[in-house]
Amino acid sequence: MFSFSFLTLLNTVAAPVAGSSGGSLHGLILAHNGPSMPALVNIDTLTGNVTQVGPALNPMDGTGDLGTIDSTRGVFFYLGDTSGGATLVGLSMQDGTISCSVHVPLREISFVGIGQSLDYDASTDELILTGIAMAPSGNHSRGLAGQAATTHAILKGPAAQCRPNGQLEFKQVGSFPIADYLPMLHSSTLDAKGQKLYVIVSLTKDELAVAVIDLATMTMTKTVAESAPDDVVNGLVWDSIGETLAGVSQSSATGAPGLVLRRLDVATGKWSSTPITSEYGYVGGNAGTVKAMDTEKGILYAEICNPPTNPNDDCTLHIAGIDLASSKVVTAPAMQMSSGRQPFILTIAWSSA
Repeated sequence: MFSFSFLTLLNTVAAPVAGSSGGSLHGLILAHNGPSMPALVNIDTLTGNVTQVGPALNPMDGTGDLGTIDSTRGVFFYLGDTSGGATLVGLSMQDGTISCSVHVPLREISFVGIGQSLDYDASTDELILTGIAMAPSGNHSRGLAGQAATTHAILKGPAAQCRPNGQLEFKQVGSFPIADYLPMLHSSTLDAKGQKLYVIVSLTKDELAVAVIDLATMTMTKTVAESAPDDVVNGLVWDSIGETLAGVSQSSATGAPGLVLRRLDVATGKWSSTPITSEYGYVGGNAGTVKAMDTEKGILYAEICNPPTNPNDDCTLHIAGIDLASSKVVTAPAMQMSSGRQPFILTIAWSSA
């Protein structure tokens, strides 16, 4: 929908994070292009200032939902793309350096991110991944988009083992059978209290749904299909206050800008839509998958913008804090680096510490 310019290497100095008390927002930017290299950043939710922490890194991120934070230890986890295939990377949030790195037994479909998900469960201190099960030969071959897959694997690994000399390993603990068609970005969200993982899946080539994974049994208990083409929102979050799934999308009315808060009552399968009060009318980034959730305050952070007058210009991205209770944008500063340039955000995650 909008054009984005890739960034040249940004030399910035780490600075303390300001913003919402009781937590903070962090993410990855594209710090260097050719080769593509991400870097950890702090994002001030009040001013929009984006500050790079540490160096640009070799493992490239798959963008979207593939970032999560262990707030207690201060580790930012993401799925990267290396010569060995899909790679779990843990970054120190103090200096942005790699704390741990391990290949995970998931097949890549063209690149990291298609049909894969990553979440951290603070209640069990485990990382949870899903993706296409790797062939017995260990082949992580790319370019398989045209081939039917067989099953999604559910993997778990202890986050405590992410340390320089640790032995971080992931084991397959379950599976679910919907894998013949893959969504471009495999958005997921976790209800840690209820021990449910929600993952966007494709029931058919043209039909998306939310799969419910019971983490106690490691099985898929149900799927809730979209009731209209724009009902399933890639940027899902679990609203523990309202006890529903939520996400941001754009108005479905032709030519009418406007943000909409979509909710799904998983028990009833009922979708609902509420207009979001905002001067901005478009979702920025990867169709709303660049998102993070402050579960304590019920604030969803996402990229939003208005299109520029010149279609060849970049959309100025704002980091929006959306109050899920009131459906209002309560803060929306434009994001920028100290150099004055707009960052290319790959993924964001919320730290409760």
